[in-house]
Amino acid sequence: MPFNIIPTVYVVPQGTVMVVEDNGKFRKVAEPGRYTCWLAKYPRRVTSWGDELNKDGIFIETSEQTLVTHSADCQSRDSVPVTIDAHIRLQITDAEAAVYKIDVMPREVRLLCLSAIRSQANLYNFDELRPKRSEIGKAVIAEVAEDVHRWGVKILGVEINDIKYDEELAKSLMSARMAESNAAAEIKKAESEAEVAKKKAEAEAQRALMKAESDAAIAKKKAELQLEQAKTNALVEEQKMEAKLNLKKMEAEAELLVHESRIRADSTYRDLQAKAEAAALKTLSEAEMEHYTKLVELLGAEYATSLLKTEKIQKAYGNITAAADRIVVVPHDFQGIVNQ
Repeated sequence: MPFNIIPTVYVVPQGTVMVVEDNGKFRKVAEPGRYTCWLAKYPRRVTSWGDELNKDGIFIETSEQTLVTHSADCQSRDSVPVTIDAHIRLQITDAEAAVYKIDVMPREVRLLCLSAIRSQANLYNFDELRPKRSEIGKAVIAEVAEDVHRWGVKILGVEINDIKYDEELAKSLMSARMAESNAAAEIKKAESEAEVAKKKAEAEAQRALMKAESDAAIAKKKAELQLEQAKTNALVEEQKMEAKLNLKKMEAEAELLVHESRIRADSTYRDLQAKAEAAALKTLSEAEMEHYTKLVELLGAEYATSLLKTEKIQKAYGNITAAADRIVVVPHDFQGIVNQ
């Protein structure tokens, strides 16, 4: 490469940069303004880019630019062939990388985006492509972002302009899709009705189970109450039996106490009677005492003593003494003799 003995002056326009080489090696990226090339310094020409993304084959555009893609033959997920046209909005952020790291950068960016458009179109059914154009564009940007970043390029947007297809084929496919959709709707309806019936049956079964559990709980509670009542009745009967036994025991104890009281009363009575008799004997005269002694010999002390309390004692004694000479043994019915 010849030397520039006479310097060459370049004016880099605003919104562009110029890549400068020195002896065939990268020297610098000249910013907008006046730049003078001396000796072996020359601007790197990008004539292979054509008229895209540059001016005069020297000045590389750094402002937002648009690439128009070729028509991309694609196929939808349901195998419908379509042709997609798109515009790519981009901006060169690193002129050095755009020139040296990829051959013919505009062409490679276009091919990369077309490949991404084909792969994204294959993810949707035919009738979804038009409504999903915005989503497809965003997905293309995300898919190519890493590669174009290495090339010093930033993709700002991918706009799907047109989607072309064979109308007859599209109609037949749409009819088939409609039939499939109707069949799917019928299946879904049947499944929904079956699900409703299943839920209804489950609800009925749940209600029946809850009723059975409730009835069982009521029956259990009733049985527990009956058992408790039976226990209470048994306890009452046991208490009654115990009360009867206690009553009998108390009656026996009372009878024993009465018997003992009677014995003590009889004993006391006899003691008192003996004392009274002794006191009565002390009041007898000698003649009465003699008569009493005779009566004791004839009748016994008990009967003789009882006669002391009657007004007939003298008469009885007279009768006895009158008969004393005639009897040797006291007759069995001595009471009759006394009464005579």
